[in-house]
Amino acid sequence: MVQKSKYDIVALGETWLTSSIDSSKLNISNYVLVRKDRGSRAGGVAFYTNSKIRFEVIDSSDIIEQLWISCILEGVSIANGVIYRQPSYSYSIFINELESTLIEIIPYYDKIIELESTLIEIIPYYDKIILVGDINIDMLSNSYASSTFNNMLQSMGFCQIIDSPTRITSCTATLIDVVCASDLDIVHKDLYQIPFFLIFDSSDVDEQINFLTSNLLDLINAYAPKQLRNITNRAIDREKKAFVEYRMRNTKDMWGTLKTLGVMCTKRTAIPENLRKPNEINTYFISSISLLPLDNDLYNFYYSNHIGNSRFTFSLATDMDVLKAIILLTEPSIEKRRPS
Repeated sequence: MVQKSKYDIVALGETWLTSSIDSSKLNISNYVLVRKDRGSRAGGVAFYTNSKIRFEVIDSSDIIEQLWISCILEGVSIANGVIYRQPSYSYSIFINELESTLIEIIPYYDKIIELESTLIEIIPYYDKIILVGDINIDMLSNSYASSTFNNMLQSMGFCQIIDSPTRITSCTATLIDVVCASDLDIVHKDLYQIPFFLIFDSSDVDEQINFLTSNLLDLINAYAPKQLRNITNRAIDREKKAFVEYRMRNTKDMWGTLKTLGVMCTKRTAIPENLRKPNEINTYFISSISLLPLDNDLYNFYYSNHIGNSRFTFSLATDMDVLKAIILLTEPSIEKRRPS
């Protein structure tokens, strides 16, 4: 069927291939096989690509079953992906991981989340992106899983083309096999219409930055207000955390650097008047309840049975202890301490 129809690319899901099956046994004349096996029973994804087409495999996460290749057809650069989600696999993890992959592949998105890149370092991108596969989520239902998957696609500028059941049994009809395509032409058009050349009309750096960010944020809010904003914020948070770590590792005055970075809280919060007498508060709570009878057996049991040998102790914190604690802070923690 593949040879008769002369398809350029054929995507396969749930191949059930393992390392014990050699690719030479799966040869189709004039086609090149690219496969990604699960390594255990069932699963697996693959592509058969016409041998006349030059293609490259795109690196992607192994957390979910997915395989991506890129090629150029009639002058159009295309990223092709095939995915498979087994029914028992968490749909939320699957969708989040797929979203991360798409972010790395879709133009203008990929460089936002990579720490070593900046927004102005936009590399050549794909004109079209096609994603197919069996996700084992019924897209005809009104379930939370289908809504989450749809929202993710829409936020990335994708549309799901199939609108009728793909798996029909004697008692069910579900749409679990999807064909998704990028629809970014309108975004590109609006992006190109932004008069970026006007940025040079001002010699003030702050005005130039404001002009750039305001126009880009307007475009973001128009097409992906929630998802892309979250992606951007997470990238900014990671950059701030990396910057704090860099400064902390390259300073001899740790506390002065913390103060400069705004991580230290210089504002002293006064204790409310009603909380300034801890002894009276303690006495009130102790006297407000009657003493319970002591159970000697229970007391002796817990006194003589300890879990492990650890004991709660206090010790002076060194500068290195503080540095380690700061490095372990999550990005939102850094964000809350960083001045805007």
